[in-house]
Amino acid sequence: MKININVMTGNRFNDGTPEVGKVIEEDVNTVKEFDRVLDRLDETAKYFITDEDGKRYTDYEIVCIMGRRKKAMIKDGWHTIAGCSVYVEDGYIKRATKNDDTLPAGVYRWSKFNNAWMKEDKITPAAFRAGVKRGTIAVMNTRPM
Repeated sequence: MKININVMTGNRFNDGTPEVGKVIEEDVNTVKEFDRVLDRLDETAKYFITDEDGKRYTDYEIVCIMGRRKKAMIKDGWHTIAGCSVYVEDGYIKRATKNDDTLPAGVYRWSKFNNAWMKEDKITPAAFRAGVKRGTIAVMNTRPM
């Protein structure tokens, strides 16, 4: 991520905006690299951080952005998850069949509030796998036989 650390001089312009003395342009990819850049600054220096587009960030926001791990998204198509054949599109399960059945089936979640199985339109493969294991997600035929 390319960031600009704008170090202020302590002076202000007539409109009240701070005067920037120097701009440190860095390409940082990890939290350690970001910390090394900040260690080069004087402890009393006041600064603000912007990205290439000029959007401002706090130190905490930069650390959070770099700390996020990119999750590998499952590819679109048919997959077997928790013993069920499911069709994944854009990272969500759209359709399912059970036990190699050719009849269309739907994904349902148990609702304590309604005390019934409710159709689930958007569910990730990880949530599906965990729900099947817990018993709160089920694949049921949507058409009568």
